[in-house]
Amino acid sequence: MTNKWTMPEWMEGAKVSPEGLDVGQTLVEITIVINPRGESFNARCPAFLSIRVHGPHKEEALSKMVEILHAYINSSEPR
Repeated sequence: MTNKWTMPEWMEGAKVSPEGLDVGQTLVEITIVINPRGESFNARCPAFLSIRVHGPHKEEALSKMVEILHAYINSSEPR
């Protein structure tokens, strides 16, 4: 089985560095923890405890988490 991760469209052109992910608007650094769980992988984010995802491969769990975090952060109103 081929395991290929596809970068979400909004991330195209983004720069990833040790400082974080720069999508041209705001630089944020968020820790994502990925752990094996049976034959799949769980991803969680300590900064957003209620957000957890899983996928059959590490890359897919990471991709799902990044997409969900992006949607969540962009939908949140400034405080």
